[in-house]
Amino acid sequence: MTDASGNPARAGNWRAFCATVVLAGIAALAWCGCGVTQRRHFQGTYVCGLCGVKAIVDDSSGWGTRQHHGVTVADTAISRALNAHYKPRCRHEWYLLTFGSESGGFLRASEQADGGTPFRTLKMLVRDDTFARELAKMPNAREVWHTIMQAGGNAPERMDDLLGNWWWTGPGRKPFPQWWAHSENRVKELAAHAGSRHGPPVRHRL
Repeated sequence: MTDASGNPARAGNWRAFCATVVLAGIAALAWCGCGVTQRRHFQGTYVCGLCGVKAIVDDSSGWGTRQHHGVTVADTAISRALNAHYKPRCRHEWYLLTFGSESGGFLRASEQADGGTPFRTLKMLVRDDTFARELAKMPNAREVWHTIMQAGGNAPERMDDLLGNWWWTGPGRKPFPQWWAHSENRVKELAAHAGSRHGPPVRHRL
């Protein structure tokens, strides 16, 4: 094959150039596709520091766009107890409890991650009916719950030491109002202390 001037070498060079451009274009599209087509899935459980309900967030995206975002709100032992006395509309202050995530994409291996709040005792409290009933009997129950959540967000290890040691005592532990009367000042101090190494409480907008 020759070009318009009848030069076969120039025609060969032209074909090679076109082939290079095409291959480069395909490579660029594939490279972009690795990022654009990346899929992500996140599921997290949050607890409200004001009313105690939990919210399960399910979020999926792919091809660079959000495909699904759902929020399911459900009661916990805490919210059931508090709502017996407090029924105003809650503005919700969400604290992360647990999460799981998965991401991957075209030509990319799947990656998974799981985690949750460093305030480990919180996971026990939200499903402890005995604690919830004792909390609900207190005249300032919602304020107490909010203070616990703030302190747990600011200083999770210290709150695990304070509240966790009481909780892990088991069925023979003293009633929560008695524990609170002895520990209230310390918990409030932790709740007001925003300079811990964990920073301010972990609050989220869902």
